[in-house]
Amino acid sequence: HIETNSTRIWRAYRTDKSFSEVPEVVCYPGRLNQALVILLLNACQAIRSTGTIELATEVADGNVLFQFAIPDGISPENLQRVFEPGYTTKGVGVGTGLGLSICYQVMQDHQGQIRIESEVGKGTTVTCLLPLKFTDNLSGDQRLYYLRIGLALHRLHHLAHEKLDGFVVAC
Repeated sequence: HIETNSTRIWRAYRTDKSFSEVPEVVCYPGRLNQALVILLLNACQAIRSTGTIELATEVADGNVLFQFAIPDGISPENLQRVFEPGYTTKGVGVGTGLGLSICYQVMQDHQGQIRIESEVGKGTTVTCLLPLKFTDNLSGDQRLYYLRIGLALHRLHHLAHEKLDGFVVAC
């Protein structure tokens, strides 16, 4: 097992990937990587027993799109609140409710979007869109870099498989 925030998650899952060729995007890589890790961790924690996390990338309508999909759904009343800072459905000591609100802000800061489609009994898909043409609108010392989203997701996928021979028992 791997411990995260002193919490053990005893679930088995595996990851599948479907990575299309996507160009490099201009971004703040540290912040974007933070969002990717949060989304993967949330996917791990959201799987109730066992299941597959599907990772995908593609280019569509001038955006680089990346998706995380899991077999478990979110109830409509929870779905409408997932981006609220401090909102969590996790137990005491498991989450702070800040992860998805951070992801939302990271996507906004990159002039992108994050969308969640979910249905109980059918599954959840988180879709992030980053524009291929991003212009820096933030001030400060942050520098823009190019990042290959597919490569970043591939590294997350590889790390998950490297840890426990293709099955991760915790995230």
